[in-house]
Amino acid sequence: DWVLPSPACATWHADSETRPGFSISLVATCS
Repeated sequence: DWVLPSPACATWHADSETRPGFSISLVATCS
């Protein structure tokens, strides 16, 4: 599980275009 700050959760979509796997991890953690 990834422990991420709220800013990362707010900007996860920025990485979704280049790092889908990374964004998915954020979605799962921040949802």
